Amino acid sequence: MERARVAGTDRVNLLEIPLDIVSNDQLEDRIFRLLNDGDSHQLVLLSLWDFIRARGRSNYAASIRSSSLILTSSKMVAFGAKFLRSREITRHMPFEFVIRLLSVLEKRRRSVYVIGGRPSALQTATSNLRGSFPQLQIVGRCAGYFPVSHEENILVAIRKAAPSLILGGKGLPGKNKWMQKHRKHFAAGLTYWCGSCIDVFSGKRKKTSRELWAKGLDFLPELPRNPLRFLRGFVYLWYVLLLLYHKARKI
Repeated sequence: MERARVAGTDRVNLLEIPLDIVSNDQLEDRIFRLLNDGDSHQLVLLSLWDFIRARGRSNYAASIRSSSLILTSSKMVAFGAKFLRSREITRHMPFEFVIRLLSVLEKRRRSVYVIGGRPSALQTATSNLRGSFPQLQIVGRCAGYFPVSHEENILVAIRKAAPSLILGGKGLPGKNKWMQKHRKHFAAGLTYWCGSCIDVFSGKRKKTSRELWAKGLDFLPELPRNPLRFLRGFVYLWYVLLLLYHKARKI
């Protein structure tokens, strides 16, 4: 089920996926509005792979469509919106998006609960976050890859901490789905999942090159670690064919 968009935000539908049109200049204002409306909101930043997965009828697709702010990091998705809908969509670089999000929270003395990653990486990441955002309240942390039997205690801890943002990383079962599934357990605020953020904040992984990201080649550093990503090329070809098919139907 698609949620209502943020007040004042334009939204476009691309291949049945809603996308919010939010420029870098508008981003802080949109985040602030969500923080102050007394509800729980999921933010998502879709890669092309995420976008394709969100087109089905899976729980993941439902989770994406029910998000309050749906943005993209993908050059191909932004191209698709221009090609098919004649709309310009701002891409947001994943790590920089997290920095902007945390900066908004710090400016307003808000709080964050960090969940995910291995224990050592999580400890270093939260320590580095305290150094980088001294006015940001880190009200709790929990490593990922936890057994199901621990989930209830984790949800209780998050509910008691009542953070303004729940920031999730690797090791969170279901990624965005886990946060959306347990929304009823959370206080009003934001949830955001970013797979690499904890490893980047801990120094265990380098952030993506802005130059590669700008060219749409940010997947290249991942290939040596995961050669099977080459197979995603067929999915991307399918996306291009979908765009051409829907464009032809409009002519």
